[in-house]
Amino acid sequence: MTRFGYTLMTEQSGPRELVGYAGSAEQVGFDFLVCSDHYFPWLDSMGHSPYAWSVLGAVTQVTERVELLTYVTCPTMRYHPAVVAQKPRRWACSPTVVSLSVSVLGKTSMST
Repeated sequence: MTRFGYTLMTEQSGPRELVGYAGSAEQVGFDFLVCSDHYFPWLDSMGHSPYAWSVLGAVTQVTERVELLTYVTCPTMRYHPAVVAQKPRRWACSPTVVSLSVSVLGKTSMST
């Protein structure tokens, strides 16, 4: 089955705009949302690079069914592998507290 996703480009928009885009993307039927996790914008003119995991945590407040994924969460240079392994659970908490969304990191699916 074909699934469609929406990319939240942290280099091109600030965190408030990204959260709004995420809610709108779910409303129009996207199946998953992917957030870029870059340390800084590609170009100075872009001017943004919010922390992807905080953005995804905020996205859980405006979504219920979409899967949440990241691009470029590097478990070697930027993050220790143990820190990467705990990230989805750390911000997802439990379905009754934070979100009904599903988080996915790489090929591992972790539903809340």
